[in-house]
Parts: sequence; structure tokens; C-alpha cells
Amino acid sequence: MTILWRVMFLAEKYGRMTLTLDEVAEQIGLAPATIKSRRVRGEFQWLRTDARMLYADVRDVADWIEQQRKPPDAGTVAPAAVAIGNHRYVVVSRAAELTGYTAKAIQRKIQDGVWPEGVVWKRAPDGRVLIDMDGYGRWVENGNPQEPGVRRTKARP
Repeated sequence: MTILWRVMFLAEKYGRMTLTLDEVAEQIGLAPATIKSRRVRGEFQWLRTDARMLYADVRDVADWIEQQRKPPDAGTVAPAAVAIGNHRYVVVSRAAELTGYTAKAIQRKIQDGVWPEGVVWKRAPDGRVLIDMDGYGRWVENGNPQEPGVRRTKARP
């Protein structure tokens, strides 16, 4: 049922049953270049090409997302550095979907220093900005992501 819902959501959002590489990247939270290189190594075989561009069916994207959400089998050891299932670090576009803020509002919070680097966001080794969803949660709860449990005392107008 969850996959059907996700397929319907993606089809409604994009108005078609296929997604471009950039749209796939936005949905799964990886850079297009990362997807291309991992496809060369044997992953993402469900991506197809028409000699001009890569694309995928919304069903294949939904299946991949749901597969990543499932906990690993008891006999399977997941890599320690990858946290795709719980989405601790996400790209700005995915954070916008999860939080309800626009990507521009998130970028403005970063630029204005409302969200400090290393606390609510980090720069990935490839230079992309990643939002730490745990830091964001602390910011929502306390107003100050650096001090868990301490509330902001100054009232806002």
C-alpha cells in the first residue's frame, strides 16, 4: 500500500510516470553524479537511457525508496557511514520536503546564521550542503540547536 501511495504521489507531483535523472536525485537524496557513478558500478540498474538522458519509472523509484526504508536483515551488516534509512543528513531540497520550509528559506537561515554550520547543517566532501535533521529537530524544540533542553527566553514580536 505504501508503494502505491508513493507511486501516485510521484506521478501527481511530476505529471507523468517517468522521472529524469535530476528528479530521481531529488527524490532519493543523492547527487546526479553519484547516481551515475553508482550505476556504472552496478547499482540503479532500473535507470534507463534513450541515448540522450537517464530516466526511471516512478514505480522503480518508489520501490527503491521503500527498500531503503526497510531495516536490514539480521544477517546483513549495513555500512556504518551510510544512514539512508533514518535520513539524518539530507540535501536542501529533501529537507524542504520534510520540514515544509522552502529551499530558499533554508538557504536564508544558513546565510543569516540562524542555523549554525556543524550543528544544523554541514558541507559534504563534495561541497553540497546537507541538513542535519537531528540538529533541525533541536532547533525546532529549543530555538537553539547547540543547547538541548534550553529554551530561548527572548520573545519574538
